[in-house]
Amino acid sequence: MDTSAFDFTLPDGLIAQHAVEPRDRSRLMVIRRESSTWEHRTCADLPDLLKPGDVLVRNNTKVIPARLVGRREGTGGRWEGLYLRTLPGGSWEILAKTRGHPTVGERVVVNSGLTLTLEARLGEGRWAVRPESDEPAERLLGAHGLVPLPPYIRKGVEATGDRSRYQTVYA
Repeated sequence: MDTSAFDFTLPDGLIAQHAVEPRDRSRLMVIRRESSTWEHRTCADLPDLLKPGDVLVRNNTKVIPARLVGRREGTGGRWEGLYLRTLPGGSWEILAKTRGHPTVGERVVVNSGLTLTLEARLGEGRWAVRPESDEPAERLLGAHGLVPLPPYIRKGVEATGDRSRYQTVYA
């Protein structure tokens, strides 16, 4: 797939670094198919935009602190992973990024102290890892994970309040 159409320059000053307050003032692009027009509104305008017969799909997903940053125990090399899901048997599927060539059995120590053991290479940067704790994934991620901010928002560095602010208005 050619993704070059998605490559463009966006000045840093046009990228919000924090969610707007109050949250219902978040921008909303309204596209009117019948007239082929579009306009900028806010989420607070949504009730006025809906007409009888319209379908509103509610997304009740929440952003979880799924980003894990640490070091490979054997080499000291930087390691970063994104929790994707819990696998049958309790291992986690992680999208991982590191230099070098990690091996099955290698351990990673997350900066906050959680230790993960690499169990299996799943392909395309994905690994099965096992946390050295019996706590549920949600609790471990809450204690050891970071909000997975994209690199264009404060270079991906979590700030105070991001866990509550980096949610959709309706989460």
